[in-house]
Amino acid sequence: MLTGRADRELVQRAVQFGVNNYCVKPFTVQGLRDKIEQVFGQLT
Repeated sequence: MLTGRADRELVQRAVQFGVNNYCVKPFTVQGLRDKIEQVFGQLT
């Protein structure tokens, strides 16, 4: 999930609904890539 909000309640609700990774804006390209790779494996 990519969002501009990082409040604890929102993160907890997202996890309850099956979100398996959470990225808060602002983010770096490398940070986003790391999150994607945590879910899908190494990008080529």
